Amino acid sequence: AFKGILNIVTSTTFIVPIIFLTNLFRQKDLTVADRRRMKPFMKLFCAQVIMGLCGTMLTTAIAIFIDKK
Repeated sequence: AFKGILNIVTSTTFIVPIIFLTNLFRQKDLTVADRRRMKPFMKLFCAQVIMGLCGTMLTTAIAIFIDKK
């Protein structure tokens, strides 16, 4: 039961910002300059997600290594 709740919370922390940024980027009242300014932010957000996933995988790999030793 705890793993299910943990998976829901973890998934939500990735899904909610993606939905928010997608909706923000699709707003019709944004100017071309605003969209141009948002693109680097979107790239940084994607890099943040990749770093978070790598960190999670690394800690899991370390836990498995420690468990076997």
